[in-house]
Amino acid sequence: LNTTGSYNIGIGGSALWSHTVGYYNIALGGLALGLNIDGERNIAIGYNSLAQNTKDHNTAIGFNAGGTNNGSSNVFLGYYAGYNESGSNS
Repeated sequence: LNTTGSYNIGIGGSALWSHTVGYYNIALGGLALGLNIDGERNIAIGYNSLAQNTKDHNTAIGFNAGGTNNGSSNVFLGYYAGYNESGSNS
């Protein structure tokens, strides 16, 4: 919506909604990467996946997967997988 970043794809209601400067993000699903401000190279597939992500290089597939992620280089697969994750390289 208000991005100056490049090479981002957002499909779904409020996908990449708050995104500003990051690049190479893919968000598929309602609220996917919705509050991602400047994270880069993330992939979020599923409703609310990586919705409050603040870091880079994460992949989340599933309903609420990585929803409140605060780490980098993580992979979350499945319903609520890594929802409150704060570490990296998981």
